Amino acid sequence: MATKTTTKTVTKSAVAKKPVSKPKTKKTQVTDEEIQARAYEIYVESGYQGSDLENWIKAEKELTGRK
Repeated sequence: MATKTTTKTVTKSAVAKKPVSKPKTKKTQVTDEEIQARAYEIYVESGYQGSDLENWIKAEKELTGRK
């Protein structure tokens, strides 16, 4: 007499997958007015020293999170 065997198959949808987290990169929109205000703060903090362009670039990097 032949024996009957059953096999259980699992479909891909039944297998739990680990959720993939997306990298959290938040692109910040910064206005020129915000950069200008921060550049002025940097200027004041430095004792009214330094270059306006350098202060602007530093402020822009700080506010946008760029390095």
